[in-house]
Amino acid sequence: MTDIESFYESFFHIALRNSEFCHTLVDNNLHLTNWRRKHGCHCQHKYAVDWCGCSPNDFRPTDMDRIQRTESRDLFFARKFESIISHEAVTMVDKWVHGPLPADLASLHRHWVCQYHRDDLSAADDAALTFYRSVARLSAQRLRVGGSRCDLQVGDVVAAFVHKKDDNFKGTVVQFELETTDGPLVLEALVSPLPTPIKRLKKGSAEDRLTSMDISTDFDQKEAMFRNFGRVMGVFATPVIMHR
Repeated sequence: MTDIESFYESFFHIALRNSEFCHTLVDNNLHLTNWRRKHGCHCQHKYAVDWCGCSPNDFRPTDMDRIQRTESRDLFFARKFESIISHEAVTMVDKWVHGPLPADLASLHRHWVCQYHRDDLSAADDAALTFYRSVARLSAQRLRVGGSRCDLQVGDVVAAFVHKKDDNFKGTVVQFELETTDGPLVLEALVSPLPTPIKRLKKGSAEDRLTSMDISTDFDQKEAMFRNFGRVMGVFATPVIMHR
């Protein structure tokens, strides 16, 4: 191989295999990659999926046996882990590598992901921001109804978070300011979509086999889930239906 100024790390194992140093190849990858063909990359190059720029699937707790079976191999990292998809998978690997975690970690199986912050310079989603402001107003209204004698004026929405427990979405935490006669307060409200039962149209028909149906946006086909956890949709949204 001549006239190559630099090797790109992504394809170094391909270059090495086709060079005079091919006998020094230990493994074509020094990391564990989670490919699920049915839900992931349908690359034309078959097993050389890294040529297509495809992103691997996220590891889930069900993949832990596969991860542990690699202990005797020369692997240095795995991809990919995404805590918003499965925080439990990250925790399980942490326990496997570093040993048991302290039993008094109250938030061990809980995970918060910031979706909005007023100091963020990027443009906020208009529908989501409208929703957060509505939550703040309704929360202040419930405080007034609850017998509060304070003069409550809703201020800015400070932040909003996705709250998950055991990898299950529990709601959106909205942090907002209240202006009172005693000074500003920062409150948090937890809101989540109400479960809607499925109404079967005709007993014994195809609809009778329907077990669940979700409607939202930002559908991740590779992970078979919605990334719009709060199901907040504006007038320009493109809803997607996922059913089982």
